[in-house]
Amino acid sequence: LDPDPLLAQPANPLLAEVLRAGAGWVAAARGNAMTDSVIARFSAALVAAGAHAVEYPSSGKIAAEIAYARLRPFTLTWIFYIAGGILVAIAMGRKPPAIGPSGGRRDWWMTIGVALTLLGMAMNIGGLGVRVYITSLGAVTNLYETLVYVALLCAGLGLVFARMARNGLYAVAGGVAGGLCAMVGEAIPPDLGSHIGQLQPVLRSKFWLWTHVKVVVGSYAAFLLAWGLGNLVMARAAWRGRAVDAEETRMIYRCLQVGVVLIAAGTLLGAVWADKAWGRFWGWDPKEVWALVILLVYLIPLHLRYVGVVGPTGLAIWSVLGFLSVVMSWYGVNFLLGTGLHAYAFGNGGQEWVLSLCALQVVVTIALTVRLKRYAAAERDLPLPSPGSAELPPPTPGGHSSAP
Repeated sequence: LDPDPLLAQPANPLLAEVLRAGAGWVAAARGNAMTDSVIARFSAALVAAGAHAVEYPSSGKIAAEIAYARLRPFTLTWIFYIAGGILVAIAMGRKPPAIGPSGGRRDWWMTIGVALTLLGMAMNIGGLGVRVYITSLGAVTNLYETLVYVALLCAGLGLVFARMARNGLYAVAGGVAGGLCAMVGEAIPPDLGSHIGQLQPVLRSKFWLWTHVKVVVGSYAAFLLAWGLGNLVMARAAWRGRAVDAEETRMIYRCLQVGVVLIAAGTLLGAVWADKAWGRFWGWDPKEVWALVILLVYLIPLHLRYVGVVGPTGLAIWSVLGFLSVVMSWYGVNFLLGTGLHAYAFGNGGQEWVLSLCALQVVVTIALTVRLKRYAAAERDLPLPSPGSAELPPPTPGGHSSAP
C-alpha cells in the first residue's frame, strides 16, 4: 500500500491527484472507514490520469468480502457434512428406536445427522452466494469453487435420494463424500481459487458459466456420490461376509444415471460455447476429450448392468474406479497434461498427493475385490430386466443377487 515514488513528481497535477486520492483510499482501508465517495474519488483520479482503471468494488462488497474471509464458511461446511454423515451412519447401525408417546418412532442420531448436513448446505450456499455477489460471476470459475460447488450438490443429492428411497446410506455417502470434497478445497493453496481474482476473457460469460460449467461440474457430484456409495457398500459387504446385493447396486445405478445425463448435456453445451468462442464445435482439445471419456466410462457399466453382464459387485467396483476418469478431467488435464486451449486453467502443485491417493484407491479396491470374490458364486443367473424397464431386477431370496 505504499505509493509509487514517481507519483510524487509535482510536474503532473493529474498524478498528484492520484497520489492524494490514493492516500485517502489507503487511510480509509486501514481505518475500516471505506465509503463510496472515497472509492469514487480514487477511481476518477485514475481515469483522469489516463490509466485503464477497472471499476473498484463498492464499500458493501468490500465489507462482504471481509466478513466472508473472517467466517470461513467452507471450513464449517466440510465439518458439518462429515459430522452429519457419521451420525446418520451411527443411526443406521443402531437398533430401531422405541415407539414414542405419540406412536411414532424418532431416532435422534438420524435427526441430528440430517440437521447437521442441512446446516452445512446452508453454509455452503451462503459462501457461494457471497462469492457470486462479490465477483458478479457464476462461482465455478476455478478449481476451488468447483470443489465446494460439487460438495454442495453431492450432499444435497444424497439427502434427496435418501428421502425418496427411504435409505439413509445415500445421506451417509453424500455427507462424507461432500465433506471430503470441501475439505480438499480448503486444503489446497489459496492461489488455486480461494482468493478471489480476475478471470481470463473467455471465461467472462455469465450465461455459459451458469449453464455449461455448472452442468458439467454437477455431473461430478453425482459420480462422487456413486464413488462414496461404491466404497461404502463394498466395505460393508466385505465386513459382513457377503456379496454386494441388488438393492445396493440400485442406489449406485441411480447416481450414475443422473451423472451421465448431466455430463452428456454439459458436453453438448460446451460444444456450442466452443463454437462461439473459438469458431468450432469440437477440436479434440484435452478437456473436450476427457469429458467424452467420462461419458463413455460410465455409459459402459450402465448398459452392461442393464443386460446382466455386470453384476452388483462389478457395478460397485466400476463406480469407484470409474471416478478416476473424473479426477483426470477435473484435475489431471489442468495440472498434468499442460496443453490445449484451456491453458488458463493450468497450474502446478499437488500431483504427488493426487496420484498417491488414486493409487491408494486402486489398491483398496483390489483388496476388497479379492475378498468379495469368494462370494461371487451367489451372483449367478440374475434374471434380466424386461425391455424398456428402468428398474433393476429385485434381489433373490436372502438379499443376494446372482449375476456375475
